[in-house]
Amino acid sequence: MTKEFNLKKLASYVLIGFAVLAVLLYFIAGDSFHFRKTASPTIDAASVLGELTADKTVTQQVTIETNRMVGYRLKFATYSRANDSKLTLRLVEPDGTVLAQNEISCAKLEDNSEYTVTLAEPILDKQGETVQLVITSDAAASDHAVTLYYGNSINLGRGSVVQSYTDAEKVQVNGGVLEGELYLSVLGEEALWFGTYYWAFAAGAFVLLAVWCAVLLRKEKTGKKSAALDCIHSLYRYQFLIKQLVSRDFKTKYRRSVLGVFWSFLNPLLTMLVQYVVFSTLFRSAIPNYPVYLLSGIVLFNFFNETTTVGLTAITSNAPLITKVYVPKFIYPLTRMLSSSINVAFSLIPLFIVTICTGVMPAASWLLLVYVLLCMMAFALGVTYILATMMVYFRDTQFLWTVVSMVWMYCTPIFYPENIIPAPLMPFYRLNPLYQLLKFARCALIDRVSPEPMAYLICLAVGVIPLVLGVWIFQRKQKDFALYL
Repeated sequence: MTKEFNLKKLASYVLIGFAVLAVLLYFIAGDSFHFRKTASPTIDAASVLGELTADKTVTQQVTIETNRMVGYRLKFATYSRANDSKLTLRLVEPDGTVLAQNEISCAKLEDNSEYTVTLAEPILDKQGETVQLVITSDAAASDHAVTLYYGNSINLGRGSVVQSYTDAEKVQVNGGVLEGELYLSVLGEEALWFGTYYWAFAAGAFVLLAVWCAVLLRKEKTGKKSAALDCIHSLYRYQFLIKQLVSRDFKTKYRRSVLGVFWSFLNPLLTMLVQYVVFSTLFRSAIPNYPVYLLSGIVLFNFFNETTTVGLTAITSNAPLITKVYVPKFIYPLTRMLSSSINVAFSLIPLFIVTICTGVMPAASWLLLVYVLLCMMAFALGVTYILATMMVYFRDTQFLWTVVSMVWMYCTPIFYPENIIPAPLMPFYRLNPLYQLLKFARCALIDRVSPEPMAYLICLAVGVIPLVLGVWIFQRKQKDFALYL
């Protein structure tokens, strides 16, 4: 251990950083910790009702599917013209009681777009009850009126399934029954206990972290052995070598390349363009903001695939150095992951540019991508340690992994929607770690909201469990590496 190393100072930084991150996380995701937002599925927007003028009344039966209804979402068409009329929307109980009333200025509506109607006060304790949505307009002429979408089928990615309705469930215009229901999604919130006890959990985690730091300080002072201390000291002692190896791996990738590091920008964009052209006609209608959906999947999967592919040879390719100079062997796969992390950092720039260009403005939730990337790094590093160990004993690992990674790619919703997976297979499909990480990232990036608390725990488990397993396997086998290199 070098004299400059100060474990106490490092522990202080860790504890202060944890406290700051706990406060920042609550600022970004506090609402999602208290309430889970829900939205009922919608029907395909296949047809329009016709101009909503003052002589028309639209009614639609609505089932309140949550104990706390906060609004609903409709899809409008404006006929690509300016409309100066107003709509009045009322939710009415069977006895005539008006539960909520809203007014919409049609001038605010965009053609073929969804509009969220937010209730002034949430409707409470009405779960399972049926009410009527009554829509009227003050438009005197049809050339100043908008219309609503309705349909009778659900798109499942591989095709549409026609739904059957009773006359009471169908949308009606002036009492006339149409064949389908409104494109309508009921928005609600479910109370979560996690938000109530968030600060207690944060304080408990802080105390545990402080105790762990105190134990490490005590062991360092008494000279007792600790795997965590050995790892920390090794990272500090060999930090120069780590920087050199990361720099070497990064430069080697772009050696003699005309565009150089610009390929980190260009590669995901070109991949997205090709896959977008191929798959947009199949899946675009079922996936909102398909370019960002596709590019986010490409960026994250490419990071995992690159880390594991270059990392599995981390030991065998450094055999001359390993057999001649003592360096902790865990550093070699680590540096491969860090060099891939530089590439994914560059790849995030075109992802953000495409996201903004498609109309999704930056939000505080984008900061949560740091969390999912850290979980992805831990997961990729854990898998890399396992593959690097296997590669020492079984050199065909690199060829087998090429096939496995390709299968893994098709088992992950990168370019297709998850709703094409048959319902009986979904419990097994959700066991895919990359599925969970992608879902978290897209929620923060595209939906601009924080995922629910369980998603944080799942992503943490996805990162930590493979990392611990990979380190354990690597540590057990590394003493015999020199015999097989």
